[in-house]
Amino acid sequence: MLTTGSNLQKPSDNPVGATRVLSLESQQAGIARNLDTISSAQAFLDSGASSLIEISGVITRIREEGLHHSRAMETLRHLTEEIGPRLTGSPQMKQAGE
Repeated sequence: MLTTGSNLQKPSDNPVGATRVLSLESQQAGIARNLDTISSAQAFLDSGASSLIEISGVITRIREEGLHHSRAMETLRHLTEEIGPRLTGSPQMKQAGE
């Protein structure tokens, strides 16, 4: 019963009101779907952020290893002093060919 005193028992008693209720229910269902989509997107973004943090740590460790524990100079010295005479284009190879 409404404040007007009318007694509404079925949708046909107030078709405009029934249509409005159906529209609002449809909107509510759409909002619920959007909230689910937002929740899924947030989980996806959180996962991506976590992966980026892990990758950043790996890159930092690689950089530190290269800067502080590199054996590049030792390897270069070995190549030029120990193996150098056998390297293509080295002065020792040119002398051997003369």
